[in-house]
Amino acid sequence: MSEWYSPNHRIPKRQPKPGFKQWELRNGDRVLVCEFRDDQRQQAGVDVQLLENGEILVSTRCLTAESARYVAEKFKLDHLRTGWTASE
Repeated sequence: MSEWYSPNHRIPKRQPKPGFKQWELRNGDRVLVCEFRDDQRQQAGVDVQLLENGEILVSTRCLTAESARYVAEKFKLDHLRTGWTASE
């Protein structure tokens, strides 16, 4: 048997890195958070993520931070229009 073979080796679960929180909305006991994940160093743009109670609902990639801020603001306005309230 080779020395590199290890059937009981376990790879630890990947721990997600938190994004940059843009805003937070509430509707009853539901919490909606918008986060940016900046991948511009790899020239991949900025990922805009909406998380409800910690679970991803929507994720969209924008080429620039400016377009990501625009998308986040539109998401926020859409949710405010449907009864969510700002909690910041």
